Amino acid sequence: FGKALGAYESIEERKMQVWSNPEEGYHSGIIERVTEESLSLRDYEDKVWTIDISDTWIAPPVMLESGERIKLLGNKRGSSTFQADEIRPWGGGKRMGNKSNR
Repeated sequence: FGKALGAYESIEERKMQVWSNPEEGYHSGIIERVTEESLSLRDYEDKVWTIDISDTWIAPPVMLESGERIKLLGNKRGSSTFQADEIRPWGGGKRMGNKSNR
């Protein structure tokens, strides 16, 4: 059991590394607050970002709720701003969705 847990931890760490690269268009973290056009995201280095979600495809499993862990595809726009093209659940998800019209 210990070996299996260690393998899971290293997979999770690798996933965090891959999805903690806003300069390359990959970002992730925990939602703190959501408005109609944006959300506040705390990344895994404890930095708070403003995420533009005005024209973003949101995977159906994502609820956009405070405390939810998500991963984003998009573009870094400033030192703490990111334009999200897609929002996906942290844990994956197999269903397809549509662009949100909030």
